[in-house]
Amino acid sequence: MQPFQVIIPPVIDTVIVGSPAEKAGILKNDKILTVNNTPIHYWNDFTNAIVNSDNEINITLKRDRITKNISLKAGKDNKIGVAPNRASVVQVQHKNYSFLESIPKGNSIAIWTLKDYITQFKYVFTKKGATSIGGFIAIGSIFPATWSWEAFWSITAFLSIMLGFMNLLPIPALDGGHVMFTLYEIITGRKPNDKFLEYAQIAGFILLIGLLILANGNDIVKLFS
Repeated sequence: MQPFQVIIPPVIDTVIVGSPAEKAGILKNDKILTVNNTPIHYWNDFTNAIVNSDNEINITLKRDRITKNISLKAGKDNKIGVAPNRASVVQVQHKNYSFLESIPKGNSIAIWTLKDYITQFKYVFTKKGATSIGGFIAIGSIFPATWSWEAFWSITAFLSIMLGFMNLLPIPALDGGHVMFTLYEIITGRKPNDKFLEYAQIAGFILLIGLLILANGNDIVKLFS
């Protein structure tokens, strides 16, 4: 739910005692150049490369103008025990909007949020997407542990946009299904058979209940695994 990530240089600031990084000889102020021959430009490139690495990790780093190659194996959760210097290479600016200025800005954010959600919606129909669907527990977990008005309203707006889009899908029992049957009647001039509409509503209801069970079932499985 973070709007962006601050760009941080791939420079080591902290090495945890007893970690794989310390045992391999990584020191403070080492600059990471590559991981498994993949160029590293920013700290998030480094963390992604480490997390996605298998078995032995080959790191090329720069220390006092000298390039060194280090091999190690990641520990638990594919972590090697280092932290960056949080000094960013970009300057973050804060801008305040008046009430009237906030309306078009909010509309713009809503439109782009909807666009991103629609773009990613196709992944729901993949195996990984189906296991990533969450229910009430997943919704609750995206709220921060400490109270924040900004986070509360941002997440509430996101959920409203998501539910609004879902409600317009051409599934019987949803508003999108009613729109679909209404358009059919307008185009053909014939009203769908009442029995057909009844069966369609039942099928749509069963589909929605199935999605509800799948989403909350995924939450329970993740909770205990």
